Amino acid sequence: VSFLASCLLPLKAAVTFYGGDMGSLAGDRIHQITAPLLMCWGGKDAHIAKQTIQALLDTLDDDNRDYVNVRFSQADHAFFCDRRASYHPASAAESWELVKSFWKMQLSLKRDLAWGIEYLSPVFFRASRNISLSPAKTE
Repeated sequence: VSFLASCLLPLKAAVTFYGGDMGSLAGDRIHQITAPLLMCWGGKDAHIAKQTIQALLDTLDDDNRDYVNVRFSQADHAFFCDRRASYHPASAAESWELVKSFWKMQLSLKRDLAWGIEYLSPVFFRASRNISLSPAKTE
């Protein structure tokens, strides 16, 4: 929903989780996105073809959009939902921290750039901004 909203509304930031075929659903409106995006996917998600995700990323790249693409290697579809068998606690916890950091950066960056950079994890400043995370093992 947030991805589609970002195609229609002047949002300051949008976060999506395993959004399926968002690019096709958005149609030509995908080119109207102005908000920075954080997109989180499960690396073991068989519901969303890798080609579908890549097509979306290619479109965003072609349009020179600002996004962070994160793939959690050990997570499946709906890894954030604690009421489903596919819930992956480590990926859910790590993705939530990324979401909070992303929102903090995007919503306060203009007011306090120095604080935002200090607050954020270095993961947001990797050159590719297309990252894959394996959650830390917990005991």
